Amino acid sequence: MDGMTAVLRGNMSRAELLFREAIASDPEYSSALNNIASLLCQRGQTEEAIEFYRRNIAANPQHVESLTGLADICFRRRQLEECEALSRRALAVSSEDPVALLCMGRVLRDRGGDEQAAGSPPARRGPARP
Repeated sequence: MDGMTAVLRGNMSRAELLFREAIASDPEYSSALNNIASLLCQRGQTEEAIEFYRRNIAANPQHVESLTGLADICFRRRQLEECEALSRRALAVSSEDPVALLCMGRVLRDRGGDEQAAGSPPARRGPARP
């Protein structure tokens, strides 16, 4: 059984063990690093989740899920500058990533929507209504 199978079966303790074993075998195993970070975050083990997200980003700088996972934590901690920087990195890799767009939108909203001061491109607008 692999870690994701254990997650799908609801066996989070087994999933964590399997992710840790995979990382012990390959310390830069991107999927395992991201998956354990996500699992730990869900379990409220935020500090350890941050460590795994940072390890994965160091080894895989364009890993969008780890960039946005860490951005979300930063937002919840009110670390808006780091949240914005991580979101921008994720958007540079995947310009339509919904989590990165959400994180960026929340940062801009909390800064009063001053998009130009934040250095972001203008917001996309829908079609004009008659």
